[in-house]
Formats: sequence, structure tokens, C-alpha cells
Amino acid sequence: MPRLSILSRMKLKLALGPISGIGNIFVGLIWLIVLCVVEIIWPRESIDIADEFNVDEYKANPEKYGDHKFKVKDDLTEASKTESASNLTQ
Repeated sequence: MPRLSILSRMKLKLALGPISGIGNIFVGLIWLIVLCVVEIIWPRESIDIADEFNVDEYKANPEKYGDHKFKVKDDLTEASKTESASNLTQ
């Protein structure tokens, strides 16, 4: 899906109607101003990017990462089922 410019987004919001369109443009402009202020306060370059966590290496040698009580599962749905089952038994 192509990214729309700010002007195109404003035109789409104006098509919503005379009252809700202007309201949507007003809310959109407030969001734009807030995001610009946040970008000035916390620039993207200053945000640390987390390293990729190697699950296979953790499973092979969990002691290397410390004594954790975590159980790493491949399937997230399986992990959520066991967590909900353990919550019911407590």
C-alpha cells in the first residue's frame, strides 16, 4: 500500500464531512505537532536498538545467560495455553 502525503491525508479527512472532516484534520495536525516535538526531544538516532535474541543458543546453553526461570517455547500459542492453565491451578 503506498504511503500518502500529509496533504493527501488531509484531503481524505475533509471528505468525511464538514464537521467530522475538520475535526479529523484538527486531531491529525495535533498528532503531527506532538510527533515533531517528540522527535526533537528524543531523536531516532539516540534510541538504542535491542540486539536480536538467539532463542536456539539460549535453549542450548541457558547458564550462559544467567540463572533464569524462563521457559522458552517455539510456539507462542502453546506457551499462552500453558500459562493460562497454570494460572487456573494457582
